[in-house]
Amino acid sequence: MKTRRFVQLLGMVLNLTLATPSHARKVSVHYQNMADELVGFGSCSDLEQHLKKSLVDYTMGVGGKNELGRGSWGVRKKGKTSLARPERSRQSGSMADALGSVASKEMKAQAPAAEAMADFDGKDDREADPGDFTGTNNQVARVDEADFVKFDGKHIYQLYQGELKILKAWPANSMNMLSSLAISGSPKEMLMDKETLVAISQQGSSTLASVIDIRNPRTPSLLTQFEIPGNYMSARLVGRTVRIVNQDYGTTVNYNVHHVEEPQVQGWFQVQGQSREDIIQSRVNTTPLSEILNVRPTVHIHNNNRREIAALSDCKRVYLPKVYQPGALTRIATLDLERRKYSESLALINPSTVYASETAIYLAQQGYGQSEGTNVQQTAIHKFSTSNGEAAVYAATGIVNGHLINQFAMDEHKDNLRVATNGAEYSGGSWFNKRGRQWTTVNRVQVLGQSGRQLRLLGKTKNLAEGERLYSVRFNGDKGFMVTFRQVDPLFTLDLSNPRNPRAVGELKIPGFSTYIHILDDNHLLAIGQDADPNTGRAKGLKLSIFNTKNFRKPREVKSLLFAPQATSEASYEHKAFSFYRSRGILAIPVSGVVSSGPARGSWDSKEMHVPGQQRSSLLLFKVTTNDIKPSGELDMTDMSGGQASGVRRSFFAENIVYAIGQDGVRAASIENPGNPLSSVFFDQRLQVSSW
Repeated sequence: MKTRRFVQLLGMVLNLTLATPSHARKVSVHYQNMADELVGFGSCSDLEQHLKKSLVDYTMGVGGKNELGRGSWGVRKKGKTSLARPERSRQSGSMADALGSVASKEMKAQAPAAEAMADFDGKDDREADPGDFTGTNNQVARVDEADFVKFDGKHIYQLYQGELKILKAWPANSMNMLSSLAISGSPKEMLMDKETLVAISQQGSSTLASVIDIRNPRTPSLLTQFEIPGNYMSARLVGRTVRIVNQDYGTTVNYNVHHVEEPQVQGWFQVQGQSREDIIQSRVNTTPLSEILNVRPTVHIHNNNRREIAALSDCKRVYLPKVYQPGALTRIATLDLERRKYSESLALINPSTVYASETAIYLAQQGYGQSEGTNVQQTAIHKFSTSNGEAAVYAATGIVNGHLINQFAMDEHKDNLRVATNGAEYSGGSWFNKRGRQWTTVNRVQVLGQSGRQLRLLGKTKNLAEGERLYSVRFNGDKGFMVTFRQVDPLFTLDLSNPRNPRAVGELKIPGFSTYIHILDDNHLLAIGQDADPNTGRAKGLKLSIFNTKNFRKPREVKSLLFAPQATSEASYEHKAFSFYRSRGILAIPVSGVVSSGPARGSWDSKEMHVPGQQRSSLLLFKVTTNDIKPSGELDMTDMSGGQASGVRRSFFAENIVYAIGQDGVRAASIENPGNPLSSVFFDQRLQVSSW
């Protein structure tokens, strides 16, 4: 009898441990169920049926199918179980409202006023356009990435303290401010074509997309706005179609609907009332979809009129995992600038990385999966087709072992997706003999191919650089390049010509590491990173490197240059700050730091004494060939820092002119003599203490 009692108590303890409610413990996202694919729906009733069944299955999986009173939530409570319906969501614009009305998605833009058009004298158009200029440093050709500044060869468009600043930048010696336009919210980034600019702001818990007519740069005009629920993540422009990805971290699925408290329990094991599953099933089934799924509608703002866009009017662009997992509601908003239409797609996923090709957007979500009974790092990748100006359409889902470092870890090539990962896994020993096993980090490239709704693994490289961290990745056609680091920098060359047998064919070990790799040509790479002590791995300062990969099995570092040892550079972690003028072989790198040597406008490497602790910011220029890097000048931007850590963040080129984009203004200079600027425009006139 005592033995039986002990077994019962042991079972109760195990039940209390395993059935801790999800709100009281950290729930890992396991992909062996959810990552097979997402599910679309033909109607809202189909969505409701799927979601309710998934909720019940998920809740019973967390709490177990025990009868109420057996400690399924690990507590004993007195009193009756509350079966009261959950309170209605207080968020504006419930799904019930959305399901009952369909707002127009047309962006009925107002034409610029006749007076504004008359004021435009066309002087800019009569100036000779620069024959050659650079724009944003994008990962994928013909896929423009959002940034806080854009350049069209003649005008610079920059977001600054709640305004859009438009500068006449060409000719450079007469650069001046053309116009300013207030932007609602907190402006983050923008995209633009020849006629239209889309400024993306964060406004509270929503993303605001402001569509602006820029055909007349002197008088830009707001056409319309979209208030999209959630926090802004990333955006792309292909042709005249803008895609904005954001996440709504609000209560997407009403927790109270499927969370059940304990009923009164008499004694330890005597059960009163219904089974827990019966109560959960009853509550979920009797709760309307509008109360289960709290989805805020997008609001179209035009001429001060607000109209809700019912994205869930037919639920055909809502995608959920086959097996429910808690997550954010991710939106892909589509603005067709040609047809002036808005559409959106929604998915119950929680991605952290966005990559886009010309025809697809890939959303990567990090989590954990099971391997030999142990959690391992994994990433689920969801593909959405974006081949036209319509709403993004879910295509497929795949899973890879390991996590991604950034968007460059993904690359679409010949309809396949190459993914570079770094993750912790067991090495050594076996499942039967665990004594020899230990955790280590591994790096690899995995190739996925679409088959139906799945991105299936076609092939993968062997584990590379075990125990080292992945710092940078770049793909170029059938070739790939990876940089890992612990004490030295192994550069791996990857042959990806056979997607079923990707392999590392070459390796180069040098001190330091590269954080961004730029393709010079088919046989050469240009990289920025850090030099490091080969014995300790301690970083020593900024470094540029040229790699010759013509002999793919034996890559060589043909030139390296250490520069600005007391500085940091945004280009080392943000590729948009890395500006290479290919036609002239000129590289521009922004640097900032507190220096204690060198004259105020002298070299960063000068050993002359200077005022201790002075904040400096400059744009450094380098002449780059396939076998050499030489410093070619410096454009000082310290006076445009506005007291911030970085006075210069971006740069553009046009003909023989370089433009330094500062925190508080823009400065232009000739490439041959950057130390003597041609013109400057200060956004904050208080900073303009001297004339250039």
